[in-house]
Amino acid sequence: MSTLKPSTASPHTVAFRLATKDGLVTKREARERFAPYESALKTDPSYKAMVLKLLSNEARLPSDGKIKLTSGARTVLQQMIANTQQEVAITEKDYGKTIIVKQGTDVRITLGSNPTTGYQWSVLSADNSIGLPTGKYVPGTPATTGGGGMQEFVWSTSDHVPVGKHTITLGYARPWDPSAVANSFVVTLDVEK
Repeated sequence: MSTLKPSTASPHTVAFRLATKDGLVTKREARERFAPYESALKTDPSYKAMVLKLLSNEARLPSDGKIKLTSGARTVLQQMIANTQQEVAITEKDYGKTIIVKQGTDVRITLGSNPTTGYQWSVLSADNSIGLPTGKYVPGTPATTGGGGMQEFVWSTSDHVPVGKHTITLGYARPWDPSAVANSFVVTLDVEK
């Protein structure tokens, strides 16, 4: 197999070279074929955009067939993206998922909230090793009376956070009745060096 240098290969060429004739990309193929382009992910936004397209199942072969990733290939490409990020953004769509986070990267969880109802998000459980988040409410735009917004929690995965899995559970409840949780959000952070 020939390997193109990042300076001579377009992101689309890289994606096409990843896929076999049937459009399936295995973990080994992703690791072997994309490794030469990992540094380009940090400097060239078009390479990062292509990997994100691969991860969102939007990349296509010239024959108009979809490129499919095995779970192993998906993990390899997610790790490459995680290595380029200073912050990982998590939203409602990430409920129940395990998110790979490079140690030292901030994690921002943003969830819809409407404090005029008396409800707000709070941390129900998180292991002590990841510490407490900073948090704030961001009103919707345009800000209207009774209108909702977003509630944000930010954790830092600095060097003191151990490598491994850390589950965070948030609850949407009224502060005076925390046992009556109207909604919950669970995500697991898989912190890697």
